[in-house]
Amino acid sequence: MKTKSLLSIMIIAVMIITAFGAVYAAEKDNPAYEHALALKDAGILYGMPDGTFGLDLPFLRSEAIAILLRALNLEDEAKTIAYEPIFEDVPESHWAAKLINYAYNQGITKGTSDTGFSPEREVTAQEFCTLMLRYKLNERLITPDTVFGYIVTQTPLDVNFIEKVFAKDVFTRDDMVEIIYGLCLQDGVPGGDDVTDEEIAKGQIITPDAVAFAEVGDILLIEVEVNASTGYHWIPDVADGSVVDIIDCLDNSEKKDDGADAGLIVGAPSTMTYVLKAVAKGVAIINMAHIAPGDQEENNEMYGYTVVVTEPGKPLPELDTEAKNVITVGDLAMIKLDSNATTGFTWVAEDNEFIALVADEYIAPETATGVVGAPGVQVLIFKAVKAGEAELTLNYARTFEKDAEPAETITINVEIK
Repeated sequence: MKTKSLLSIMIIAVMIITAFGAVYAAEKDNPAYEHALALKDAGILYGMPDGTFGLDLPFLRSEAIAILLRALNLEDEAKTIAYEPIFEDVPESHWAAKLINYAYNQGITKGTSDTGFSPEREVTAQEFCTLMLRYKLNERLITPDTVFGYIVTQTPLDVNFIEKVFAKDVFTRDDMVEIIYGLCLQDGVPGGDDVTDEEIAKGQIITPDAVAFAEVGDILLIEVEVNASTGYHWIPDVADGSVVDIIDCLDNSEKKDDGADAGLIVGAPSTMTYVLKAVAKGVAIINMAHIAPGDQEENNEMYGYTVVVTEPGKPLPELDTEAKNVITVGDLAMIKLDSNATTGFTWVAEDNEFIALVADEYIAPETATGVVGAPGVQVLIFKAVKAGEAELTLNYARTFEKDAEPAETITINVEIK
């Protein structure tokens, strides 16, 4: 009988160990696992009683308070405070009793009723992010309704990830891990490079109405207006990240008059600077989308920025209209032609299999901008895409006059090696 009992205990033990091993192995496959380890090393995240992080479990209100206090380095102080009954559902025996009471007394959190805290209630992503950002951004009036705008304009958190998390029915611990890691341990914009304040101060501000020219290694700046309290947020997209890379995002928010550390002015508009770095020669198109709350597409704005990057000390060569031009596959070249956009005439390049138009800008005369009939200059930039002998044809015409003959035609001979 004793032998059977011992055997039963051994079988149960093996089953428990096997089950735990399977759970542990599955958790290690969770993309948030490595970040959970980093949060554990930082003293922000503790494991579950079974030895795992419980990444697939719902995140609770009591856990949210504990995580916040650890992130703010207030947990030890909270544990030294004598317990006093505040909420009927948070007895002294509750593991987070002192933490909840401390957070309540400090005005960090409120109860769900006059007598209850609901410590085991699941917290939503919006509620948790609101709690975190009120202290990360020193802005106590952020609400679950406005928190999304603050996240995407003033934190390094990935907007696509946040949109998916906010859309979920249940906010789980792995979601919490990624948010805490992004807010507390991750610096700058994901994938970014270090850049000094001096480099940023010397950076070139680019605008959507002009082609920007830069050299590899140059810093470029895009300044946009933001107002996180409205929920609007910017989503940048670089069509060719191998040419230009977004490396940082700087918040230029206005401050209150009573000190630099007083926090953001609630509801006040400000500006944000996206810092880009030219990393290789070529042409990059940066699209900046200003997205409305709830993705109301009819209210969205879109701006496009064109950047032409050359090697240091090697300005973009100009095509000669009277001689053969020799360039290499992949290289860029430009041509500047007198143009008069105010009359409707522009230079248009015919399709060519060897050389392609990649950027086009009309530069109005500085002294006569807006004067009908005043001439300007049109800059056309081409990229050699295929080796061979090419005849590049440019027509000066009104594009809206489909059957009219061009006022002028230019043919440029180009040899592409």
